[in-house]
Amino acid sequence: MKKEHLRSLILVIVILSISGGALLVQHMYGKRSSVLRVHVEVEGNCILDVPITEDGTYVVREGTLTVEPEKSRETVETVETSGTVETAETSKTDGNINVIAIEDGSVSVTEANCSNHICVKTGNISKSGETICCLPHRLIITLTGNGEVDGFAY
Repeated sequence: MKKEHLRSLILVIVILSISGGALLVQHMYGKRSSVLRVHVEVEGNCILDVPITEDGTYVVREGTLTVEPEKSRETVETVETSGTVETAETSKTDGNINVIAIEDGSVSVTEANCSNHICVKTGNISKSGETICCLPHRLIITLTGNGEVDGFAY
């Protein structure tokens, strides 16, 4: 009885050792990206995939990406009947607009003309697996690549 118990114990130890070694080899030599990447999709189509180290400001207008938001905006003065003057920033074209800022290793949506502004309220993201979503505009920003991954992601 003791010999049978000892053999079972040795077999379990050998199996655990092989499994642990395989996990160690995969961890040491597994494929990993060295830099986080910013992946932007609109309606399931990738429109931007850049390293998070490349600072920049991008405007997504109706699913199309542009790099210079300043040229697409103008300031308009509106005079109210009560005599007060209001200044409002508007865009030259109507439609879905999101302004994405990549700076100092983080990404955020700084402006949007969606109805709920959840994408703007999300703030900065900087870890692999984090996302910013603008559901009214069907925009999803995801960070991919090497970085800390939450234990629940496995």
